[in-house]
Amino acid sequence: SILRFGKYLLEFSRKFVSAKIVLGDRCRQLFQERQNVVLIRNFIAGQFSDTHEDILESHYFPGLYDYLEKKNYTPVFLPVVIRSPSYRRLYQKVLKSRKAIVFPEEFLKLQDYVYTFFMPFRALGLKLTPPPFNHWQLGDLLNEEYCTNLTEFGFLYATLLSCLGKRFKEHNLAPKGIINWMENQALEKGLIKGLKESFPGIQVIGSQPYFSPDNYFSTISANQEKQAGLLPEKILVLGPAGKKWATEFIKDLPVDYSPAFRYASVIPEPSANDQLENVFLVLLPIHI
Repeated sequence: SILRFGKYLLEFSRKFVSAKIVLGDRCRQLFQERQNVVLIRNFIAGQFSDTHEDILESHYFPGLYDYLEKKNYTPVFLPVVIRSPSYRRLYQKVLKSRKAIVFPEEFLKLQDYVYTFFMPFRALGLKLTPPPFNHWQLGDLLNEEYCTNLTEFGFLYATLLSCLGKRFKEHNLAPKGIINWMENQALEKGLIKGLKESFPGIQVIGSQPYFSPDNYFSTISANQEKQAGLLPEKILVLGPAGKKWATEFIKDLPVDYSPAFRYASVIPEPSANDQLENVFLVLLPIHI
């Protein structure tokens, strides 16, 4: 755990310093006079390219950025970096992009990192005292697991992202909403917590436009998250099967169906004078 803690301390520092050197203070100008900002929280890879084929758009919410622009919103990507050997090269490519892409590290301050890396030590003061489970005392086991996770990436990054809301506020950025690629990871919960605390009226939409394996339970929301106020106002899923999966533990969870943006190019958007009727889009299962 100590080695892991040191690894993430170094990794977070590299990302933060690279962002400050390459991106500077561009976020103040980037959001000046921008209205109706909607954040799109997804992932970005080190091999980013400013095309529709890049995974930033092709895999996560394809077509959503352009759709929001047509509806007079200002879409802004807020991705988490994955698989990037050089943060500086990634940030330099993003600077040339036609899309509005920002990173949490642009807004965060040094004191946010100090707060984050002292959090495991503060959390050590909490001792769990669970009730017996079928006459078994599991307190020692749970405390061991709890302490092990205090240096885990999700916990540390969630703590860091929980500071992002107040930094947005300092930059006079008040997003109307956020559309989150929802895998129910800890980092998402930290981000949502911070945004809701700083912007009580923000609309949070969690999108799950994918099917999960039957044993991938972490994507399912639990009542504990509902009680803590960490759930989005609405969750978007793929069809009735996705709805059944999402409401496994919370039956009254607000769930709706996700727009199939990845199929938007199959049939052109009808014009006001378009008289065509009875147009069908047939989607076949992958195993046929």
